[in-house]
Parts: sequence; C-alpha cells; structure tokens
Amino acid sequence: GASDLHIDPEEHVSIVQIRVDGILESLKKLPKSIHVPLVSRFKVMSRMDIAERRMAQDGRFFQCLGPKQKRTHIRAAVLPTTHGERLTLRLLAVDTEQLTLNKLGMSEVALRTFANYTAQRQGMILLSGPTGSGKSTTLYAALRHRMANHPGRFITVEEPVEFDIVGVAQIEVDTSDKVSFDT
Repeated sequence: GASDLHIDPEEHVSIVQIRVDGILESLKKLPKSIHVPLVSRFKVMSRMDIAERRMAQDGRFFQCLGPKQKRTHIRAAVLPTTHGERLTLRLLAVDTEQLTLNKLGMSEVALRTFANYTAQRQGMILLSGPTGSGKSTTLYAALRHRMANHPGRFITVEEPVEFDIVGVAQIEVDTSDKVSFDT
C-alpha cells in the first residue's frame, strides 16, 4: 500500500500523488479552489495552527483506513511554497504489538547476529537509511525483543516518536521546546 500522500499546489490546480514502494505516482488533479480548505482540514486534524501559512509545521492524528478500518497513525507536514502550502501525509499502519525481529525479513544469520547485539548489556546499535526504509520499525522490533528477553528500564530519544510502546519512556526531540539531540 501507499506510504505517503502528497498534495502539491500548482498555479491552477493541486496535484495529488501517492508513494508506493518508494515510487511516486500521480493520482489526480484537484481544482485549486479546494486546496486551502483541504489543507486546513488536515491541519486541524493534526493540531497545527491553521492561521499560520508562512512557516513549516508538522503534526499527527489517527484515522481508520481501508476495508478493515485499520487504525492508522498519520504524520502530517505542511511546507509553504509560492503557490500555497504543500501537504505531506505519512501513513504508519504498523501494529506495534506485532513488531518482532523475525518479521523483519532478515536472513537467519543476520537475525541471530542482530538479536545477539540487542542482548548486550552496554553499547549502541545505530541504524541509518532514507525515509521509509524501516529504521523505526527495526528499532521498535529490537526494543520489544530486548524488553521481552532482558527486562529493565528503557528510554528512547526519537524524532519523532512514531508509536507508543508500553513500558518505555519515550522522549520526542522538539527544537521549539529546546529539547534536541544536543541537550
């Protein structure tokens, strides 16, 4: 399914695109007259300031989507452009209860090695990759594995917190509140 929905304002229309398996596909063109009300609605749902149209903003909300009405976490971001605000919606339909290492698609050897690293008493595991590559999914699965096999106290520092995990103190990096990776 789609991982992102983009609504980009042009001079006379708004272009709706979706990202599926990393590939951006044009979906439809909307009349420019509905662009501001549409973006405003998503801003309200995401708890953004609807009056602010000259600064980038981000927010989040939950919505039930698809034929099974699966509860989906949606991250929203708006960015001002010369033709209006560009809206990006990131769809995160992952059930954190089902995030396990063996569901990540790793080879048996890689899975065993990674699981062994999560069992270490000290150290750091660093994952990097482009947006949508599975960094958060992998980290949350590793954290759940660690919690199940080696109980303790767990703290994460995330930008942003993608999913709530019971038993973990999750800190969201928020530069507007002066909480960042530097502090």
